[in-house]
Amino acid sequence: MKPEMRDDVRIAYEQMKAKFLYKKAARRVTNHLHGDEHVFMMTSALYVRGAGLLALTDRRLLYVQDAGGLGYEHIHSTSLDSITTVTWTMNTFSGTMKVHTTGGEVLEARQMVIGEGSEFADRLQEQARLYRQQNSTQPVAEDSSTQTLHTLWKQGVLTEEEFLTALKRL
Repeated sequence: MKPEMRDDVRIAYEQMKAKFLYKKAARRVTNHLHGDEHVFMMTSALYVRGAGLLALTDRRLLYVQDAGGLGYEHIHSTSLDSITTVTWTMNTFSGTMKVHTTGGEVLEARQMVIGEGSEFADRLQEQARLYRQQNSTQPVAEDSSTQTLHTLWKQGVLTEEEFLTALKRL
């Protein structure tokens, strides 16, 4: 029997632009969620080991790759509190999202649908900020220097490399 999709997973799946071949992986997302964890958005990408689904939840970034007839799946989970910066670059047909973590790890999701991918990257950055703020013992104020750098990078004034170098200096 095929696992059923929870309502939040189904809604996120239905909102995907490129969902062809990902229904099985979307069903499997439910198996890896904590009981009260909520999925906000999903998108397809080449990530870690191959094509799969990225799911943004209220707690983490979850990647699910279903290897079809090969009988395995690959799961990768990154807590929102460990995400420091999310960057988005695009080429003619697709885009790349890089997720920088407190441990210095850089996770790269490639070949994302342009509009959906940039929206996913923006939402991930915002959810990570909100998660840190809600789970912090002290209020977290948006640093104006960080915000200015992010704005300059989004406007194309700074390259991704310049943006990341400047962030490290802060």
